Amino acid sequence: MLRVPLSLARASTPLTSLSSRRLLSTKPPKTLFLLNYKYVPDILTARAPFREGHLALAEQMRKDGKLLYAGATGEVGEGPDSAMFVMTGREFIDEFVASDPYVESGVCVEGQSIREWTVAVHDL
Repeated sequence: MLRVPLSLARASTPLTSLSSRRLLSTKPPKTLFLLNYKYVPDILTARAPFREGHLALAEQMRKDGKLLYAGATGEVGEGPDSAMFVMTGREFIDEFVASDPYVESGVCVEGQSIREWTVAVHDL
């Protein structure tokens, strides 16, 4: 059990007197949508013929305000095994997947999942 000296305990500012701006975000929660691709094991080779079209699609969706962030993910030091896309609307995930050369080719993506994300602290 942590014991606080009585002199410090009395001098501490009660939590209830702190500004609510310091404790809570001043913006309401924002709902975003996450698309996760599970890549094939040899993704670095498999994606080569389709990469330019995949990145062009992602960039266009970013310019249109549909995609906020995207990039490959993987265990530290082991290279990519998946990718994450943060979209501003659920419908944009369907639009992206339907047009993505990585998916259309059938050789880059072996699975995908979609998650709803309620962002409580943000600058959006």
